Amino acid sequence: MSAPVASDTRSPLLGAEITLAVDGTLRLEVDPTFEHGVLVDTGQVTVADTAASPGQLIYLPVGRGTLTLEAPASEPALRPMNRHV
Repeated sequence: MSAPVASDTRSPLLGAEITLAVDGTLRLEVDPTFEHGVLVDTGQVTVADTAASPGQLIYLPVGRGTLTLEAPASEPALRPMNRHV
């Protein structure tokens, strides 16, 4: 006996690694029907007035059309994640 397998396993999930320069700012246009998350790898990052350190995740709910990433400290590497709701 075998379990049924979905024939379409595609997902609207998207991940990206972004590196910001010291004191850098990056504004991204994003799909407002998605939730968004920014996982900080190194350094300090601020998104939507929320600061995060390495290992912390900033969660942004559905409805935001832009993300502004700011690196007030040194060399952060970011991994924004989102999922369709």
